[in-house]
Amino acid sequence: MKQLKLDEYARRLCAAKEAYDYPAVTCFDFNLFLQKKKLSLYETQHQNVLEVEELIRGQLLSQNIEMVKDGLSNVLYWGYASPSQRGPYVKKEGRYKGGRQYSRICIFRRDVTSKHIDDFMYLLNTSVCISLNGIKSIKMPEFTQMPFVSKLVMFLLPVSSPVLDNKIARFAQEQNMPILKRLTIGTTVSLSKSNMEIYDEWALWCRQIAETINNNPSLPCKGLRAVDVERAIYCRIPNKKDKNQDTTEARLLLAGPDTD
Repeated sequence: MKQLKLDEYARRLCAAKEAYDYPAVTCFDFNLFLQKKKLSLYETQHQNVLEVEELIRGQLLSQNIEMVKDGLSNVLYWGYASPSQRGPYVKKEGRYKGGRQYSRICIFRRDVTSKHIDDFMYLLNTSVCISLNGIKSIKMPEFTQMPFVSKLVMFLLPVSSPVLDNKIARFAQEQNMPILKRLTIGTTVSLSKSNMEIYDEWALWCRQIAETINNNPSLPCKGLRAVDVERAIYCRIPNKKDKNQDTTEARLLLAGPDTD
């Protein structure tokens, strides 16, 4: 894979980070959401994803079990916030007809138990390091595969923990990226032992790029985190429907910088 010199790589990474435009939304009333009421009655549109992170992290770290449940629901709400996942709205009434976002949150809130949430809160309160395997062991509904467990860890530890979802995983395999080409992918990325080990390598790779740029005073875009590196790559990967879009930027960012 062709690599850019560090200064050019940092410039392009920072530009991609600023271009990240995934919907910055959360839900403040899941009862109204599940009743398919008007969007404005339950959704907050934030100025940026940092506000989303702050709100969801606060909910997840709460000692109130209902607030933690809402935080977990908001991980799903945000993760399924793309137009293709949200489902159509009835324009005349502004009501939500439902899509994958709706169905997945319905399943989670129906099937999650007080024990699930108690175990999750105990994990956060007693663990020195929050791991994928620790969350997997709780067996919470909808948090059993890599994409959403890694999203959950990201909201808790954005400095060190990027997301690893299907879009990046599949693209990386197409590009033969040394780390992620070893992933086992079916309909999604499972939480197998080998995949979790590969995630740790992916997280380290993202952290090292962020730290390299942060520690070089001549480079732009200070304060980078592992999740910022991942998001920069994510937003440069064309959607499947955009068959004619150029993948050059995504490939260059995924190759990492030439630091020699």
